[in-house]
Amino acid sequence: PSGIPQLDALLNGGLERGTVTLITGPSGVGKTTLGLQFMKEAAERGERSVVYSFEEEIEIMLHRAESIDIPARKMVERGTLHMMKVEPLRWSPDEFAQLVRRQVEHENARLVMIDSVAGYQVCVRGDDLVAHMHALTKYLQNMGVAVLLITEITDVVGDFKVSDVGISYLADNTVFVRYLELNGEMRKAIGVL
Repeated sequence: PSGIPQLDALLNGGLERGTVTLITGPSGVGKTTLGLQFMKEAAERGERSVVYSFEEEIEIMLHRAESIDIPARKMVERGTLHMMKVEPLRWSPDEFAQLVRRQVEHENARLVMIDSVAGYQVCVRGDDLVAHMHALTKYLQNMGVAVLLITEITDVVGDFKVSDVGISYLADNTVFVRYLELNGEMRKAIGVL
């Protein structure tokens, strides 16, 4: 469970082990923070989570999380959360997969968040993004790990679309966070497919 009753109701209680959840929305809407909320709940159950950040600096993520009562820094100190800034051009897709495997097989990570798919796409350097993402997520699913894939859509408002990169078929769940214009005000909405 996320610990947010309304979202957990939409997810029929939460995320299942061995599933892939796509968290999608425009920049700044709260996708990473939502992923960290799931990790906060996992930490309270004594489970270990890992965030691979391809874009945002870890210190910024920690500060944002703490500003909304997600004790990410304490989770890192206790060992229930590992956060890694990934320089996409430093690692090949296979090298990155080895990093993930090490966390799952040796450190017992049960929840893995890749933030973001666009950053991971730089890592594959022109290779087939979908094939590499498919292989990585299938491995994680087979290991019983819940996977969060953060993906950004370019449109802030307008027509609904799940992803700009064609990976929605990998997802067992899609959580979309959107801005809506209602009566001249910008509001946020969340939904689940």
